[in-house]
Amino acid sequence: MSVKTEMLGGRLPLLDPQALSIAQKEIYDRLNTTMIPWADGAHFQSKTDGGKLIGPFNPILFSPDISARFLDLHDGEEKDTSLSERVRQVVILSVGAVWKSEYELALRSYGGSPRSRYFRGRNPNAGGRSTTE
Repeated sequence: MSVKTEMLGGRLPLLDPQALSIAQKEIYDRLNTTMIPWADGAHFQSKTDGGKLIGPFNPILFSPDISARFLDLHDGEEKDTSLSERVRQVVILSVGAVWKSEYELALRSYGGSPRSRYFRGRNPNAGGRSTTE
């Protein structure tokens, strides 16, 4: 793994999908059927070529029991919210700003949407820089 690839996990090592526990594999599979397709549709990199999760997805694998509950909460909030999509995005940006979440701010700051043209061929996990840089 290159130094550049290692940095995609932040302070945590990237976990190899082939070496996951049963509980971690269940979370990995759940992410691959829910959040990863969304990320791919938003044109940002969510995995390495070898299938290792990067960005905000990799840490989710480290505590599968807690992560399963977090994903349940996320799914429920997204499906059953009383907020309009616009207000929901403002809330996400506000929380991201308070916590200085570069990922959330970069993802939503260019064009105001995760589906922004800005991210085609760019990696918000690297501050929006090109994936080839």
